[in-house]
Amino acid sequence: MDSGRRVTEKGTLTDFFTVMLAEAISRAAWDVPADVEKSLRAAEREEEGAAREVLRSLIEGLDTARREKRPVCQDTGTVVFYARASPTFPYISHLTLSLSPAVEKATRETPLRPNTVNPFTGENPGDNSGRGMPVVHWELSGDLPGDEARVIVVLKGGGSENPSRTRMLDPVEGMDGVRRFVLETVAEAGGRPCPPVVVGVGIGGGMAEAAAMAKRAALKPVGERNGDREAAALEERLLEEVNSLGIGPMGLGGRTTALDVKVEWASRHPASLPAAVAFQCWIDRRKTVLFRIKNGVEGGVGEREKGEARMEARILDGWVEEGTGTPDAIQGTGEFAISPRERIGEAKEEDGSRPGGGSDG
Repeated sequence: MDSGRRVTEKGTLTDFFTVMLAEAISRAAWDVPADVEKSLRAAEREEEGAAREVLRSLIEGLDTARREKRPVCQDTGTVVFYARASPTFPYISHLTLSLSPAVEKATRETPLRPNTVNPFTGENPGDNSGRGMPVVHWELSGDLPGDEARVIVVLKGGGSENPSRTRMLDPVEGMDGVRRFVLETVAEAGGRPCPPVVVGVGIGGGMAEAAAMAKRAALKPVGERNGDREAAALEERLLEEVNSLGIGPMGLGGRTTALDVKVEWASRHPASLPAAVAFQCWIDRRKTVLFRIKNGVEGGVGEREKGEARMEARILDGWVEEGTGTPDAIQGTGEFAISPRERIGEAKEEDGSRPGGGSDG
């Protein structure tokens, strides 16, 4: 798959969504985000001895994967989508129908390792499909323009998922208890999540909310601090304390156990203090696909029937929640002419697509 502009006139809008998302999934497997690579190269300059050699080897692997367009790691993970759209975006059903086919297409073409198995039988369908797969987190946001949807693609490996932890702390333990829990979890994980890692910490809400916040926090751009002053201070303190553990790259010792620590929080019940820790491994694989309707067709059905409507897509490097990304961040573009039928109708399963995988809302 290349990163050039795709102008598509054939097929359906669902097909177009599928092609662009599959390209983003593939690129996530072999092209590490710029913020992660920058941090890895900085860590290599700061380390010495075996730790520096490990980082040098990892960085050489990044260069080879990008040159050959082959996955950086043999564990290409399971695919997770964070999809966000305005409630008035008229093609939510088309986009939803494209998610599973995009995963299957990327699995064939990249290729990705088949990583979805039945927990009872061990059966593997061979295309990264299955019950509840891919994982889809949908958010309808009034903050987005009505002509816009964005999908963040994440490849989540098993090694970084397994050491994740959630704990219901006693509220009297406070933030000191949260810090102890984070440090205990990182120390117990050791080299298993393939450090240097990004550590995500979720605080508050309930058990499920804390875990979801930790996983989402770990995906935020490396080097950026939380906009909340107290959360930012905790991030900085935890990053220093985690790196003082001496676990180092791949668990072989050194000063760089984590590239960053990210904190997200929510209000909690007075009797509870939920906390969770999640990890992203050293390649922290994530891409964003921004979809926008052109020609002002974001209005009602009557307005969308006027003139030609086109869907524009941009593949952006890393996690991009807002804006269109800098020119350097744009890694692929595409454009599709929306048919009159699709402009006024809904996506149908007879179009040849089927609904996306699991969703928690």
